[in-house]
Formats: sequence, C-alpha cells, structure tokens
Amino acid sequence: MRAVIGVDVGGTFTDVVFFDGESVTSWKTPTTDPQSQGVTTGIEHFSPPESFTFLHGTTIATNTLLEESGARVLLIGSPGFEDMIEIGRQARTSLYDLTSDRPRALAEREMRLGHKTVADTVEAIERLGPESIAIVLLGSYRDATPEEEVAAAIRGAFPELPVSVGSEVSPAFREYERTATTVIDAYLAPRVSGYLEALNDEVASFGSFVMSSSGGLMPFPAASRSVGQLTLSGPAAGVVASDQMRRSLDLESVITLDMGGTSTDVARLGPEGVALSSSQQLGGRVNRVPSMPIHTVGAGGGSIAWVDPGGALRVGPASAGAHPGPVSYGRGGTEPTVTDANVFLGLIPDLGTVSDALRLDRRLAG
Repeated sequence: MRAVIGVDVGGTFTDVVFFDGESVTSWKTPTTDPQSQGVTTGIEHFSPPESFTFLHGTTIATNTLLEESGARVLLIGSPGFEDMIEIGRQARTSLYDLTSDRPRALAEREMRLGHKTVADTVEAIERLGPESIAIVLLGSYRDATPEEEVAAAIRGAFPELPVSVGSEVSPAFREYERTATTVIDAYLAPRVSGYLEALNDEVASFGSFVMSSSGGLMPFPAASRSVGQLTLSGPAAGVVASDQMRRSLDLESVITLDMGGTSTDVARLGPEGVALSSSQQLGGRVNRVPSMPIHTVGAGGGSIAWVDPGGALRVGPASAGAHPGPVSYGRGGTEPTVTDANVFLGLIPDLGTVSDALRLDRRLAG
C-alpha cells in the first residue's frame, strides 16, 4: 500500500500525519511564511519514500477572506450594473438592529467598470493597476460568448493577471450570487493559486490533492483554477473526519467544533451524515459553491482582542498568526489574544508544550 501524508495548515499551526501502510504518526509545527515551507519541512520530518500520496487541507482561503487580506480586484460588469456587488439583495440579517452592517464589497467602488468596448476595458486596466480581474456580464450563464471574448482579450494583453470569469466560476442564473462568487474567486486567486503552485513544485509526490469546501478532493492544478471552492478546505476536512468518528461510535447526531488560530467552525451532523448545500456564507459573503454545512466566525485562538470606538471589547478577525503569535508564545507578540486569556485564566496549562519548539508562558500572558 502506498504511503500517505496528510497536512493541515492553519493560520497558527501546521499538522502533519504520516501513514506508512501499517501505522500512523503525527507532528505539529508553527505555520511558516510562506506556508509551503512549513509543509515541506513537515514532510521531510518523516523521511517518506519516493512515492507517496499527498493530501492537503488548508485555511489559506478561509483566513484570507475573513481577514480581508486578498487581492485588489477589478470587477468588469455590464454598464449600469457595476454596483450589484454592493447592493446585493438588500437583505438585512438583523432587521431591527440599528448597528448591524454588511461586510464591505471586495471590489471597491473605484474598481468597478461597466464594460463597453475591449479597448476601453484594456485602457482602464492599465490605469487602475488591479491585482486580479473578475468578469460578470448579464445573462452569460446562458451564453458565455461575451464574457469569453473579454477574458481572451484581457489574458492576451495582461498574461500575468489572474482572470475569473462568471460563466466558468458560477454558470447559473441569479446575477448577484454569480457576481459575488466570481469576485471571491478573483479576490483569493493570486494568493491561493500561488501557494498551491509553489507547493506542487516542492512536493514530489505520486499525487497531490487538496480538500474542497464540499469535502471532496481536487488535484492541485484543478484547485489552482477554482480557488473559490477552497474557502472551507480546512474546516471541511474536520467535518469529514468527525462524521467518520460519529459512524464508528454509532452516534445518531453530533455537533462539531473546530477552533483554530484564526477562525472557529461549527457543523451539525445528523443520522444521514453530511448534507451538502449549494452555497455558503463566510464572513457574511455569499459564495455559491458546493459546501459542507459549516458556520464560520472570524475568532480563534490567535484572534486579537481590541476595543472599538464605542468602548466595547471585540475579538478578531485580525489574528496574531504563528509569527509573532500570541504574547504567551514568547516570540515577541504584544497584542492580547484568545489564547493568552485562556493561559492567564489557567484553562490552558502554564508551560504546556504546544510543539517541539514552543511552550506557553503564563507570566507573559498577564
């Protein structure tokens, strides 16, 4: 039986599991920047054979979206419909909450363009200097030709720019959902695709697969072209494992809670197992891709506590990550996190060993 290495990369820690055909061993290390470096270090720790299967779960897309640290996106739409990404469906999550607000649009107002001619669009790209392009023209779920023509012209003029096309990313009707999904794909593309491509070059495996939001596995090249399907990659892997454990323990229904360094993910599993949905909401944003029924909030162990202008204590979505990490790591962190609060209160043992190179210190947390 071929050896298998599974790697889960979170915002704070990277966990590596090695199955040699008979036994399972694991190893934990702080997540590196770039993340691919920590993955290859973890693989090398086990000195695997030349031929092995590499399975990967990652929160790079999740954290990029929650922390709003993605690319500067230019949204190219039909004239008069450029602001659809912000208008949305005018649905209010809390109808009577006067302080409730929606997340900001991932394509800023000055980065929305009504497409008229190819020449005008190319000139606007040169002037605005986006990092990624999203193309969503009305009705292209029925006839993709207009979008394909614009995409071909842009790819020819700017071969270095990632281009997400609505008829490829989300080829179904409902223009707002199609626009929102395509913009998310474009927002994540430079960072996530670059990460997968770098990792694919470094890992000399028999086959490399990454977990998608639906709980299935995608080959790295395919995933690099559909990064919007990876927004729940890491959390989905946890739900798949939890469902397997539920079945082995003969439990009828369970609630899963997966708290990482940047986010916390919750799901309910009933007797029927995992029930996929056709879309998801992450950080209040619609992403119409097949997904596990996971609810995600931007608060994890590394989430930073802060006080808003009204004097209220808030947590997240910004995270201390692995470097410098929470203050209790003793790596130069200065901003208090959820982990620091738990260490100070004694809920996490003082001087507990987190990994081979990391111990927690309550004195620093206080």
